[in-house]
Amino acid sequence: MNASQSQLSIINKYLQSIAFGDIENLNTKQREEEIIKSLRGITNKDSYFLLSGKLFSQIVTDKMALYNKSRQIEFLWQQDFMDIFKKVYEETRATGSEPWEAEVQTAKILWNAIEDNKFFTTAESILDFRDSRLTEEIDLELIDRFNVQRNLINIVRSSVTLLRSPSSIYHESSSYVEKAIKLYEAGRFKETNVLFELALKNIQALEGNPTAISFAVLAGCLQILNRTTISKGLYLFQRAEKIIEILDDKSSIGDSLDEMAGGFWRIGLYKKTLDMLSMKLYIHTIQKNELSIMFTEEKLSNFFYNLHRFIEAQEWALHFLNSAVRSTDDDLKITYFLQANLNYAKILKGLNSWAKAIEHLNYAERTLNHLDLSSEIRNPLQLDIAHTRGDIAVARGDFETARRIFESGREKLVSLKTTSPVFTRFLRSQAIFYRNQMNFKDGINVLQPLFQEKNRTNPKNVSLLAELLTLHSHEDAALKLLEQAEEQLNQWNSITGLSLIYLTKGNTYLLMEDFTEASKWFLNSLDVISTDLVNLKNYITAHLSLGYLEIEKGNLKLAERHLSFADEKASTSGSLGLLLDAQFLKANLRIKQGFQVNGLNMIRQIAQEAKDLEISFMHSKAQYQLEQY
Repeated sequence: MNASQSQLSIINKYLQSIAFGDIENLNTKQREEEIIKSLRGITNKDSYFLLSGKLFSQIVTDKMALYNKSRQIEFLWQQDFMDIFKKVYEETRATGSEPWEAEVQTAKILWNAIEDNKFFTTAESILDFRDSRLTEEIDLELIDRFNVQRNLINIVRSSVTLLRSPSSIYHESSSYVEKAIKLYEAGRFKETNVLFELALKNIQALEGNPTAISFAVLAGCLQILNRTTISKGLYLFQRAEKIIEILDDKSSIGDSLDEMAGGFWRIGLYKKTLDMLSMKLYIHTIQKNELSIMFTEEKLSNFFYNLHRFIEAQEWALHFLNSAVRSTDDDLKITYFLQANLNYAKILKGLNSWAKAIEHLNYAERTLNHLDLSSEIRNPLQLDIAHTRGDIAVARGDFETARRIFESGREKLVSLKTTSPVFTRFLRSQAIFYRNQMNFKDGINVLQPLFQEKNRTNPKNVSLLAELLTLHSHEDAALKLLEQAEEQLNQWNSITGLSLIYLTKGNTYLLMEDFTEASKWFLNSLDVISTDLVNLKNYITAHLSLGYLEIEKGNLKLAERHLSFADEKASTSGSLGLLLDAQFLKANLRIKQGFQVNGLNMIRQIAQEAKDLEISFMHSKAQYQLEQY
């Protein structure tokens, strides 16, 4: 038995046991020592098989789980280890190492960190990746920071290099892929897809349907990253879907479904995203894979949350919370419970259900206090709780409480990287606090750290900064910032991001009283998100803005049509704030139509409901309107 076969024998023996628990064949300590020795001995291209991703990831994540079980943070590692692997690999690759050398070096770096109990150097990265999935940020921050395209090229290449059969077909497939990648990098995309298709046929014949699905999805993701090859990427996705349809055993395609969901999300095909996530959940349910079920339930709740479809998001958040409570793993139940309550509180905030949101934040905080976590893990979780509390205080008009929360949070903020989504969310919340107090200068200053890194085109960051600049009478700077972001977002095909940028451009021109330009950009925003599962906040805001413009121009019938669309979708969102916005504008329309008494009565009712719901901004706006009559 040669060295490579010996390594595979050890690993296969491991994979057939249950996470270092098969004491009869090999005790835990001996198993760890043999795998460590094997990994550290890798110095040649045989590492391709071991380090292809899933196999290496399985070994290391299980070892991490063993070390971390007493700390109750396994869920932070289980799903996302490959993302860390990619990050460290890319940094190593940047030194000029060959791909296989970079993989070996990456393995040794990570494994030595695990050996030395240096888990927390990568903990923040894990949290960052988990937070950035299926959000507007994924299109830019994740791609800029971790060079997703380069990583995908390497994965597509290695997925063929690792084929088992040393036959002429194998060499032919490898040649197809190498040529395809060179053509892709040279911009010859039509030829690229032909070669990927030929390689896919060979892979299906050599390795079977699951491997063919994986290859088609990875190659499709690579094509989708380039705006000129989206249709070619979708074609490869269609090929994968056709193979999935005829696959009797779908138990091994969960990762591929995740990749497809991310690809569909990136280009605004939300219905297809939902289909992939739903299929993944179905597979895990049949397998009774408790951990994977919970992760998918959480991802589904985030999917709907990021589309501002809070009623549907709440349903999946409740599933996730119930799964956490029913978990059979007593050691980890408390950790699942923490994450599920944080997730649920965020969605209740979107539903304007402040009291219930705070109740679940309290559950999360008490749970966090019972966990023995390092500051590297604890601080981001505490900041997430803090910024959510701050958001609620701002919405209620309790600015003194909000000020205390944000000032306290700033002390922990210094321990995080500026590229961390937790860091970003906290600063955005603080900037909104200043905006609502009409302190635009301080709001602008708070956001500055977010524009010192490569994530400067993050659509939420850009939109908020442009709004503050406009309110601070710096309209030219706001438009320049938006135009730069629009150019970059077009390159990354960020549908949700572009929609938000167009809305902000429309609002900027609206404040400049250029109604023609404002109307154009609001319509552009609607055009971008014209899919079967729209981002409801962007959709509602665009129609409300267009309705307002038509009222100002005296086109009352057209205004009524826009407001009808907004009102209908606001009801399905579950956001009482958005619903009151729509009702408020309808009341003003009634006044313009000559029904002043009816319109004013509607505004009085809105003012009372906003007061009861503690939606401070809407209550103030309605009261101000009443005072004008």
